[in-house]
Amino acid sequence: MRKWSLIVAAVAAVFGGALAVMSTVQHLRIQREGLINQSYCAFSETINCDIVNASSYSEFLGVPIAWWGVIFYFLVLIFSLYALASKKDRSPTIAVAWFMSCAGMLYSAFLAYIATFVLGAVCIECLGMYLANILLFVFLYVALRVSFKEIFDFVGGYFMAVIGRSKDFRFKPQIIKHAVVIGIAFAVGWVGIANTLAQNDRIGEDIDVNDLVKYFYLESLHDVQVSPDWAMWGNPKAKVTIVEYSEYQCPFCRLSAFNIKAYLHEFKNDVRYLFVNFPLDTACNFELSRQMHPVACFAARAGICAQKKGDFWSFHDDMFRSQRELSENVIMGFAKKRGWNPEEFGACVESDEVKERLASEIASAKKAYVVGTPTIFMNGRKLKYWKSPEFLRKVVGEEIKRSKVKK
Repeated sequence: MRKWSLIVAAVAAVFGGALAVMSTVQHLRIQREGLINQSYCAFSETINCDIVNASSYSEFLGVPIAWWGVIFYFLVLIFSLYALASKKDRSPTIAVAWFMSCAGMLYSAFLAYIATFVLGAVCIECLGMYLANILLFVFLYVALRVSFKEIFDFVGGYFMAVIGRSKDFRFKPQIIKHAVVIGIAFAVGWVGIANTLAQNDRIGEDIDVNDLVKYFYLESLHDVQVSPDWAMWGNPKAKVTIVEYSEYQCPFCRLSAFNIKAYLHEFKNDVRYLFVNFPLDTACNFELSRQMHPVACFAARAGICAQKKGDFWSFHDDMFRSQRELSENVIMGFAKKRGWNPEEFGACVESDEVKERLASEIASAKKAYVVGTPTIFMNGRKLKYWKSPEFLRKVVGEEIKRSKVKK
């Protein structure tokens, strides 16, 4: 047994565990609040831990994967320290910790594939945990004093010894004792987080998500005619179309702005998501009985101009993040920050072309009987429970499945 390698493994376990704790906290925050407030590692739509933490792949058995990671790293740390402190040969314990690291490596490879090719995002915290798993795999194996040429013989001999088919293996595996310790740790960990998960449930314990999906399909169909001019995210050829009628001074629209698109990342090849302006502002929405949001029309036109500049979604996010202090000057500041000529951008905002485009979006909303914001349709049916990520993922998945059957 090489104690120095166990020390490196223990440090790697602490490093991985710290990242897993941070990722768990972020996951619970997203589950509780949505994605209005970004984490420290959300730099862009590509380098973004939040997108990964918001996906369905970030949970296993209803529990954040990061929390299972906390327990995993804690166990490996305990096993490493136990072997390090003991005067006896603790190869059986080191072997169990190493096999756990093998499982961690395989799962890391799966998650890296999902993040890269399904979500299209890079999670810095995840990369750190992948590194910790590689270090654990290497240095726990070094602690076993087995050469890398013998790795397959060691693995085969170990499992033969576990099932009682090999009596001359270098040590006796203590699989039952370690399995009990691992089982207790994961059971205690699950109980420890169950109450927090229940408090974070934004649907409510008494409502079945499957029932909500059934209610969705009882909704009346609306004739929502999609325009190619509307701001779009996702696959323009997708069979599943989500249309959101929204405006920049509406508090619930702010909530939807930082939730819906984020939770759709795992479906981005099968969904097109469109943002349509419906300002609750009498300056452009003439049928309103009273003024509600006096900057909403200006913001809507600015968003259209940002779209013309090829930077709609980040401009959209800036306006929603600054919703409480939103003004014409603040909005023009966002344009200036991007290096756009203020006079040209201002002329675009006040142009007849942009005002006509906004009028057509408002007309589309009225044709679909939209009276408030946000109003969201998926393939013509109102998407009422969009605040629940579980419902949103389930109903989108069901609609994708149905659209494929119709082909």
